[in-house]
Amino acid sequence: SVPFPTTCRSQNGSCVVKTQAFTNTVTVSGNTYRTSSQNMICWQGATCTDPANANATITGTARGWYIDLPGLVTNSSERVTGDSIISDGRVIFTSNAPSSDPCAFGGDSWLNLLDALTGSRLDVTRVDAATKQAVLVTIPDPNDATKTISVAPSSEHRTGISSAPTVIQGQGVDYVYTSNSGNGSGPTVGLTPIKGGGGRQSWRQIDLQ
Repeated sequence: SVPFPTTCRSQNGSCVVKTQAFTNTVTVSGNTYRTSSQNMICWQGATCTDPANANATITGTARGWYIDLPGLVTNSSERVTGDSIISDGRVIFTSNAPSSDPCAFGGDSWLNLLDALTGSRLDVTRVDAATKQAVLVTIPDPNDATKTISVAPSSEHRTGISSAPTVIQGQGVDYVYTSNSGNGSGPTVGLTPIKGGGGRQSWRQIDLQ
């Protein structure tokens, strides 16, 4: 995949493919996370309020979004090699960077979770699978460099090449599983359901006599 050369792809002078970006890398308790942007996406034909422009009313032009993998930007080899999945309004996918040594085994990977509609950072992405507590990281405030804010991470680093993710719905917490070349299975990630209710969980067939 080749990154777009500008922050958007234009049609008739209007930006129609909007960009998001991975912005910070943070290590907490031995785990490495990435955070991402929350750029506003105003879809074509919609009327939106733009907080970056004194809450001016704008007419949307967006027809889609994209996000560059940092490995691509730094001429590394991070790429998506498996299918993404959509679950509860989130797009969930793994990105892998094979070892730079062509004779070496494995590499590194990221488990990524973004808003499926806008590509932006989610307000809640994951909970600790054991404690059920929200996982948050501290980053510089994008609106005030003298302050910090606590946000949900968008990516979690794994040592080894990861498979495409699978989501299993639970009681109050959903779980993301991946297999991993480093240890056979990647760490379990808990997700807080966003929209509530996972749809039909079971069914019973009734035969009328």
